[in-house]
Amino acid sequence: MTDTIIVIPKQITAGDSLAFVITLDDYPASDSWVLSYVLLNSAAKITLTSSADGDNHSVDIAATTTAAYTVGKYKYTALVTDGTDRFTVASGDIEVLSDPGVVATLDGRTFAEICLDNIETVLQGKATADNLAYSIAGRSLSKYSWEELLVARNSLRSEVATESRKANGKSSGNRILTRFV
Repeated sequence: MTDTIIVIPKQITAGDSLAFVITLDDYPASDSWVLSYVLLNSAAKITLTSSADGDNHSVDIAATTTAAYTVGKYKYTALVTDGTDRFTVASGDIEVLSDPGVVATLDGRTFAEICLDNIETVLQGKATADNLAYSIAGRSLSKYSWEELLVARNSLRSEVATESRKANGKSSGNRILTRFV
């Protein structure tokens, strides 16, 4: 068998048309092989089925179909079948992005930015209500200490700064200095 690289977009935008062509030397569409992609996550299953374009497999999905896709990260499996035999030919990750034409708002913050904002909100609240632990009716609750929150905040600030530098095309900020003697 010939090694074949299956190229599927890493991202699909809901509401956009989707079209790509795959060549599988060992499973040509002209020999009745059909290529399908099964995308799975905890909330949805999406199936993309190809049609024959000579020996190639053509995936062509209308914008009206992708508009109904559930936004999120998926694992995909690429399968070929001739009606009798079926083979898995690739797998990977893909993300369905929200349709910018219908989304009313978007929280564009990264995970680190969201966590940093949440920790800073907790720190602001701790300035007025600083109970580390309490118990009511046999149930207890412990909170993070001021010091633990500061350590987490500083770590997240560093991570957010690194993300920002990378997003702006700059280095990570970690410099390695050398001296030749």
